[in-house]
Amino acid sequence: DAELARKLGLRVVEEEPFCDVQPKSLAEACRQAEAAAVVVLASIPLGHGNLCNLTIAREQLEKGKTVLQYHTYRPGEPFDYVDGEGEKQLVALKKMGMRSFNDLDGVMHELEAMTLEN
Repeated sequence: DAELARKLGLRVVEEEPFCDVQPKSLAEACRQAEAAAVVVLASIPLGHGNLCNLTIAREQLEKGKTVLQYHTYRPGEPFDYVDGEGEKQLVALKKMGMRSFNDLDGVMHELEAMTLEN
């Protein structure tokens, strides 16, 4: 999430919870994703206002970039508030190569491994 990203010294683009992503923020998020070596998609409730985050992830996967998902969704706990569209897009992203982790250690291990490869 944004707090963790800041603790790790990463730049964060964020909006108020449950609000639409504004064009300026969307443009900045796209710029940052383009410049990043890897994109990490955090667990967020998915609604009409932020499905664009999944679009950014898809675009980066299409360009061959590594996309990791750090998810903390619990079974049976709602997170998709767009009638299944968010979950459908997450499944598609996984099929495209997005790797998913349910703990932060897994994400950090993957990032460390990628650093050692380069």
